[in-house]
Amino acid sequence: MVDYVNFHTVAAFLVALLVGGMAFFAFVVTPVVFRALGRAEAPRLLTPLFPVYYRVMALLAAGAALPIFYRWESKLLWALCAGFVFADFVLRPRIEALRAARAAGDRAAARKFGALHGVSVLLNLAQLAAAVLIFFRLAV
Repeated sequence: MVDYVNFHTVAAFLVALLVGGMAFFAFVVTPVVFRALGRAEAPRLLTPLFPVYYRVMALLAAGAALPIFYRWESKLLWALCAGFVFADFVLRPRIEALRAARAAGDRAAARKFGALHGVSVLLNLAQLAAAVLIFFRLAV
């Protein structure tokens, strides 16, 4: 059994958790919450989950990068980690502020919210695609 546990397999396991967590949050949790609570109430549940999501995913990416520091995939994992930190500390606060302004009736904030939320979604999908690529690279 010990022969199967090495830095490579630890990294692959952490990337599998990263992919699974990202996919589950994006394709199960978020749609179910919106379906169950509706568009007006869903953000009340999802907003406090985002910091946890971004930080756990950043830790998984960093944790997976460390044991394979000698491979190019490590650099991509560090980029994913940086993307999660950026989303958590730059995008998320701006999106939350724009959501509040939109709720107060600010039409310009509503447009900016839509654009920034779109950037956030595209970033997350790009990160998921990169994590899947890394997983398949490590799985062989």
